[in-house]
Amino acid sequence: VKSLFTHADIKGCEQTVVLEPMEVREIVEKLSVDTGKVVTERDTNKKLTWVEGDICYCLVNGESGQGVDIFSCLKLVDGGNLLFNDQRKRIATPLGGKGASNLIIKAAVIPNCIFPKRKVKQHVLGLFSQLTSVDAVWKDHLPDNSFVLSDRGRDAFYGCLSSHPACSSGIDVNWANISTIKLLKSVQSIAQDILNQRELSKFDLRSFKAFCREKGCEISKADEERVV
Repeated sequence: VKSLFTHADIKGCEQTVVLEPMEVREIVEKLSVDTGKVVTERDTNKKLTWVEGDICYCLVNGESGQGVDIFSCLKLVDGGNLLFNDQRKRIATPLGGKGASNLIIKAAVIPNCIFPKRKVKQHVLGLFSQLTSVDAVWKDHLPDNSFVLSDRGRDAFYGCLSSHPACSSGIDVNWANISTIKLLKSVQSIAQDILNQRELSKFDLRSFKAFCREKGCEISKADEERVV
C-alpha cells in the first residue's frame, strides 16, 4: 500500500492489495462500527454493495460523518479485506506529530462487517493536510499503518492534477464557506464582509485585494498565493 502514497510520511502500510477500477459515490450513511455491507447513494438512493461486491467503490462519507471523509474496502492479495479511511483537512496552524496522530486516530472508524471472523483487522488510515505541513521528525510518532500527506508533498503526489480544485490547497473566495475564508489569516476579520460582497459581484484577484484594502485589511503575500 505504501507505494501508492509516495511523497507522504508513512508508518507501516506494508499490506499488498489488488488494485481495481473504482467508482466514486457519495452516500447517505455515516461510517460507523455498525455500517453494513450495503450503503445508500445520496443522490439516487441506489443501494451499493461496498464490501465483497462486484464493484470497488471509493465512498464519500455521509454529511457530518466524524473522523472520515473518504473510505474504501480493498481486497488483500492473500485473501480478506483492507479498510482504507482518510481525512481531508484544511488547517492553517502548524501541525505537529501529536496533532497529526490525533486526527488519524479519529479516522479509525472500523465497521464490523468488513472483518466478521478475523481478530486482526487490516486497515490503513490517512490524513491529507491541505494547508499545512507536518514536520518529518514526527513521522515515527504516527500510529501504525498510517500516513500523512502534507502541503509540502502535494504537488509531487498529485502531479499534473495538483491544480484540480479537489487536490488544490487554494481557497476559492467566491465559493468557500466562512470557516475556509478565515484560513486566510490576514483578512479573517472581514470574512463575513467577503461573503456579503460576493453575493453582489464575484471577485477576481485585483478586485478582491481592492475590497480587502477598502475594509482596512492588506492581504499578505502568503494568503494571496492561496486565493483562486
